[in-house]
Amino acid sequence: MYVCQDWRNSRPLKAEFYPLSNQLMKTCSYENYSEMAGKRRPTRLVMEDALRPGEQLVLDYANMKLRDLPGKVFPKDYLKKLHNRSPVWILITQAPVISAI
Repeated sequence: MYVCQDWRNSRPLKAEFYPLSNQLMKTCSYENYSEMAGKRRPTRLVMEDALRPGEQLVLDYANMKLRDLPGKVFPKDYLKKLHNRSPVWILITQAPVISAI
């Protein structure tokens, strides 16, 4: 995963998802930030499929409620698998414009 952030406020702008083959699989743009559940959050996520050009999924959030998650949601075996995967690279951009990267 590769994440671009706005350096002024550390908000994610775009994430790119790569499997072990290192071929771009999906991109996600984080848009329309507004106050939700006590913080500024993206209310629109646009997922684009790099393997099927033109296909996208748009997630619009109108309401968000925080709640505690039980530990069983994150089993130790699954967390171990995540630990052994490739690292997440984060790029802090100098401008919020993704196309300038």
